[in-house]
Amino acid sequence: MFDSIWKPPPEELVLENDEVHVWLVSINSGSIFELEHIISNDERTRAARFHLSKHKTEYVASRIYLRMILGKYTGISPQLLRFEYNEYGKPTIADETNSHLKFNLSHSHRFALYAFTRDQEIGVDFELINPLTVSEEIAVKALTASELLLFKRLTTNERVEFFYKCWTRKEAYSKAIGKGLITYPNKIETLYLFDKPVVEPKINEIFSKTIDCSIVELPSINGFAASLAMEGSSKSNLKCWVSSHNGLAGGNVR
Repeated sequence: MFDSIWKPPPEELVLENDEVHVWLVSINSGSIFELEHIISNDERTRAARFHLSKHKTEYVASRIYLRMILGKYTGISPQLLRFEYNEYGKPTIADETNSHLKFNLSHSHRFALYAFTRDQEIGVDFELINPLTVSEEIAVKALTASELLLFKRLTTNERVEFFYKCWTRKEAYSKAIGKGLITYPNKIETLYLFDKPVVEPKINEIFSKTIDCSIVELPSINGFAASLAMEGSSKSNLKCWVSSHNGLAGGNVR
């Protein structure tokens, strides 16, 4: 069953200034590739760089849906949307009239998560939870000293949930500032101080651009971890859309 917070999207989308819209979309249907013509040549080039076919498939499907959703917000035909990328690959719309629309996406295991807002930088991370990937050795490399201290106090099951919460917050923060998780995740503190994740001073030497971010808590998605980070204070109105297009299974969200 879907959590009552996740709702089908309305026919007409309006993104108000105080809103964040988050979309959960199944990208598992082969029929979506009938629309592959709407992605650009540079997106096809990026897709070709993936070594595994499943990663290429997820990338292409996630980009098709991104264009379809952005088309609803902008009124621009999906195939006519043009993107600009910063040096770390974060996309923005190459259109001054839509420059206030900010977005980010993440995909994992046949699902994609998209986030949209106005005027504030945003980042989202979405990961399939795999308990086999969580060990104390991995935690030492990924967590800060304070995070690791708490990690060691938890039971095995609690460690998995805690690790993925920290990891997705680190990724979402890094994507919000436009860098991606390029190095040293154990320098990005995600435990709260004054309701904001803290970046240790050393990281400033690596991230030349730093911004104050707030973490937006998302409704739980069974089997996945997801976090959203946004520049400044979190906006007051979070709307969560789940697309039933191409057979999104109700059991995947609780």
